[in-house]
Amino acid sequence: MRNKLTAILPIVFSLILAGCTPASGGGSREIHHVEGGQILLTLYAFDANEESIFGVPNMGHSFIAVKNNTDEPLKVVNFPLEPGEEVTVGTYGHSARFGIWYNLEACYLTPEPQRYYRGIGSISREICAADLDAINKYLSDKDFWSFGYNCSAFALGAWNTVAGEFDAIEIKGTLTPAKVFEELQKFTGFELNRKAANTNSAYLYIDDEMQEWAFNG
Repeated sequence: MRNKLTAILPIVFSLILAGCTPASGGGSREIHHVEGGQILLTLYAFDANEESIFGVPNMGHSFIAVKNNTDEPLKVVNFPLEPGEEVTVGTYGHSARFGIWYNLEACYLTPEPQRYYRGIGSISREICAADLDAINKYLSDKDFWSFGYNCSAFALGAWNTVAGEFDAIEIKGTLTPAKVFEELQKFTGFELNRKAANTNSAYLYIDDEMQEWAFNG
């Protein structure tokens, strides 16, 4: 099934979310990659400062991406990931699905010139197959969205599932994309405007059936 997804979604989601050029002035925290890791995990945070509109609340967004740098096909939960491919994973409170969407954020990062998520920050870490298994379990358990468990809580939880004591990110109080963005800047590997999967389609699963949503942005 193919549905249509319009560019108004960033505004709609920003109202309900409560969310590759190296940046200058990065922090001092080093990222500890898994030796021999061939899967790239990226944590993104967008604080919405570049797209703020007077009178329109925009809390930003946070999500993760997984890239398959192995020679074998992988799966991010149910989503197939061929060698060299990448997928973004984020949660939304959208009427079609209160939970995980695949590659929706990538649709906004793909167009040139980039119109959405300008100024988005990220850090990346190489992980192994066992880490991906742990992330897949986390994603399966946390496939929902609520005001109490928003996009930032979801994305940060996924990162911390495999981060270990050196790369874990702890934030006190209510989690917001802006707070995650501030923490990302403390790492030496902090990047601005990193691209993700090159796609014009987002995907979701309802009753284990994949649905494709075409992006008309």
